[in-house]
Amino acid sequence: MRKRLLRIMLVILIVLSCGELTARILGWTAFYNTDYKVEVSPKGWLKGSKTYGIELSPGSYKVTLNDSVTFTTKHNSDGTRFVPDVPDSGVHIGFFGCSFTYGYGVDGDESFVAILQSEYPEYQVSNYGVPGWGEVQAGLRLSELIRKGMQPEAVVLVYSEVHRERNYLANSYRKALTMGFNRSNTDVENQMKNARFPFIRQGHTEYEKWEHLYSNWMLREHSALVHALQSSTEKKPDEEEIDGSTRSTMEQFASICKKNGIRCFLVNLDDLDFEKRFGNCAKKFDQCIHVGFDFTRNEWTNHPYDLHPNAKGHRIIANSLHSLFYRLH
Repeated sequence: MRKRLLRIMLVILIVLSCGELTARILGWTAFYNTDYKVEVSPKGWLKGSKTYGIELSPGSYKVTLNDSVTFTTKHNSDGTRFVPDVPDSGVHIGFFGCSFTYGYGVDGDESFVAILQSEYPEYQVSNYGVPGWGEVQAGLRLSELIRKGMQPEAVVLVYSEVHRERNYLANSYRKALTMGFNRSNTDVENQMKNARFPFIRQGHTEYEKWEHLYSNWMLREHSALVHALQSSTEKKPDEEEIDGSTRSTMEQFASICKKNGIRCFLVNLDDLDFEKRFGNCAKKFDQCIHVGFDFTRNEWTNHPYDLHPNAKGHRIIANSLHSLFYRLH
């Protein structure tokens, strides 16, 4: 019996070894996380949310990316990033978006939202951008503001091509989000334990709990074979299916605005195929502005430490959005 068991174990070992060798010959390696270090003082600047997946924690913070890029930020009690010099009166404009709108990587007065506030002091500008968000969170946030009677008079939805996988909650984004939080936050499980991430499928909003979002199979970070096997199960969805989720979120956002008398504007930050994908959706907004921001221009980003726009990049984005304010006059 013992000899038979040893033979079985030997066969299994040989099969696994051959599988591992074959996977490596085919070009696979063990799963590797690209190092990305985030240090925040004090900790907890982002927290889990049952509605949005992620939201901002009130307070003032110092954030350092990869030991090289440091920025300071302040979060208001209403979940927005602090914008300097907001006047006491004027037309209220809300900017909705992700880390690009938030101004991840630059100080509070250097984001394009803050720049526009300084250039148009007759308006009240709010920054509703949150790292990791897509259009699906923007629509939910706007609906919440309307329920509370706090909606802006005009809103700007800032879209980026990276939002497509977020609105669909594709495996690629699940993996990036999970790995990113685990690498940058030692207390991630406590801060995210109640989080639920919204996504759109066939026009309906669904949620995925943080603990079910994504996990590596055992030994994936050590075995090319395990990495290959798990990757083979994570099939990329059809492009049209992904685009359908973003179309739904854009249409829902515009519909919410129209029903509540809110002027709505759409900004395409970087998607060169936007017209093909979402041209009809853009017609539902009062205006669509194509920025054409080029993330390969290293002088516009925090390259090589981080790929978010730097202060110069945010100035370029702000200069592209002047026509929006002209329409509001």
